[in-house]
Amino acid sequence: PGRYKEAADRRGVIGRGGCKLLAETPANRFGVGSRKGRIAKGPDADVTVVDPNAEGAFDASGRLSKARWSPYQGKKGKGKGLRTILRGKTIYADGKLLNNPGDGKFVPVSYKGV
Repeated sequence: PGRYKEAADRRGVIGRGGCKLLAETPANRFGVGSRKGRIAKGPDADVTVVDPNAEGAFDASGRLSKARWSPYQGKKGKGKGLRTILRGKTIYADGKLLNNPGDGKFVPVSYKGV
């Protein structure tokens, strides 16, 4: 939510520009651009479908994560994740995790600097 808020609210970047800012550029910077960060033949089909008009305050207690804190706690913004697709399989929808242990893959990265 924090990165989306920055891109959409403060910079006015949406659509292809937002995808480049939030996915493609970081993937390239961390050396995984051939496998991540874009929708094309070859890279993993990892996508999050977002409702850009949903508004609210971030509440870490509702996160589906082991970490129950967030630097975004209580911050207001736009954008809500509706569905997450991992390598072509829906793993989150309607507020529920649908994945199985082991569905994720470790992807080693190498930071290429600013």
